[in-house]
Amino acid sequence: MKLYISANIYTDKQKQDAQELTEVLKRKGHIICDLFEEADYIVSLGGDGALLKAAQKALAADKPLIGINAGRKGYLCLMKQDEIEDFDEIVKRSVLTRRTTLECEFEGKKFLAVNDIVVSKVNFGETVDLHYDTLWNSCDLRGDGLIVSTPTGSSAYNLAAGGPLIDYNAKVLSLTPICTHNSYPSVISDDQVVTAKVNHGQAKVYADGKDVGDTDESVIIRKADKVLKLCSKY
Repeated sequence: MKLYISANIYTDKQKQDAQELTEVLKRKGHIICDLFEEADYIVSLGGDGALLKAAQKALAADKPLIGINAGRKGYLCLMKQDEIEDFDEIVKRSVLTRRTTLECEFEGKKFLAVNDIVVSKVNFGETVDLHYDTLWNSCDLRGDGLIVSTPTGSSAYNLAAGGPLIDYNAKVLSLTPICTHNSYPSVISDDQVVTAKVNHGQAKVYADGKDVGDTDESVIIRKADKVLKLCSKY
């Protein structure tokens, strides 16, 4: 099996972990690729944050993603770091799930996300002034921002902000306002398009927690054509 390893290597410990993983996989007969496009699987080593970064490579190359948790939560990971000796057997037992992803478009740019797109205030202590539309709902929002979440991402920022927990197979998206008085969480079918227009000032846009830019215009958020092929326990 040809594998590409996408690992957090910010610290000496993380570098050592990545080296140990590489050695174990080589010993088991796997080929470690330098280019992710050439791999059969993308392997993430870290927590859920590392997995979301690796997911961008998996989506770009249309490759399955295997998460190994060397971080804290690791909800999306298939196995723990101390299970890598059983890598082959765990992968063999895994289920290849197809996870909905989001596409956001603004200022002529497009970005993909597995968990969520967030349109938020620019600075702490300020608010963001938005008007967002879906097929059946139109709402003004003034507060900290708006989370548009996939079912996979519903257990992350969305849940922490009071949004619903959703089965990852459900064909829906969650819209969760952050710290507002005049709007409330809602669930919409995933064939709808969310338009978040900035009424005043600017908003910051995040894709899976990554700052992807500011805008004073509209952010268009929809289900992406691409799906993430994620190896899961169930």
